[in-house]
Amino acid sequence: MPRNSTIQPSPSTLPSCPSKLVDCLTFSDSQYYERAGMAMNLTDIKQVETAIQSLEPDPIDARHLFQQIEHEDAEARPLNPPPQLPLYPSEAVDYMALTEEQLLERVAISLHTDDMNYARKGFQGMGLIHQCPRMFFQDIEHGLASALRTAKQVGRKPRPGEEVIYADLKDDVTIRLYRGDLEGDHMFSFDFVYTHDRSRHRRRPANIVLSSRGPFAGEITSLEQNMQKVGKTIGGVLNRPGLQHLYDAEWETFVVPEGTIIDLQQGSNFRTTIQVPSHSESTYVPLIRSRA
Repeated sequence: MPRNSTIQPSPSTLPSCPSKLVDCLTFSDSQYYERAGMAMNLTDIKQVETAIQSLEPDPIDARHLFQQIEHEDAEARPLNPPPQLPLYPSEAVDYMALTEEQLLERVAISLHTDDMNYARKGFQGMGLIHQCPRMFFQDIEHGLASALRTAKQVGRKPRPGEEVIYADLKDDVTIRLYRGDLEGDHMFSFDFVYTHDRSRHRRRPANIVLSSRGPFAGEITSLEQNMQKVGKTIGGVLNRPGLQHLYDAEWETFVVPEGTIIDLQQGSNFRTTIQVPSHSESTYVPLIRSRA
């Protein structure tokens, strides 16, 4: 076996590493050294040989050892996790390629239900009147995704190039204020982002309380909170155990009238007042003043 050379890929008939199907006792030397190198994150054959001998001088015992390592690694870390589907709705989803479980998840959202049995019955019922029920529900999702690209979107995040202003708070929390799609209704949108990475949105931290003054005085809650309060079933679907991957758990957006004065309390000893500007202002900057 050549020395000081990098390990060459083994034949494609071998299971990918890690795998519980491998039998290191039947491997050729090159195959065995490759798998052992992967387990130790080494590619130089000489280093692999030296490391093997230091761990287990007996060749047969060494093969058993690295087979056990790979089998345990495969059990702890599945090799091929299911591919992540796009968030709902999406024009990129191919319903013909979905597993039955993936299909029912998206059908359930289309039918605004969190009952998987109801979703299954709805899908089967559509099969009685539609030649291809998968294509029927695909058309629903694709149509909704297409409409959202052009329609007013309540609760959307800032688009590239959109004017945005920021108000930094404490503990890596920043408020992001932007016009959104309700400018014509004299509304502003805002959400929370990380101070160290303002491109990453986040949910309102639990220790932050928002309230407003004037004619709209009262607690300020997010669109998502309000959806759940009125019992929208789609909120139940997206929060159903096992379906969280279909939506962004950190997504939360607030909408307030222009000119709103926001009182923000963060924890027990930090308070801030934010003045939401008017859309008529050519340059808008919120008035922020902290108080103990």
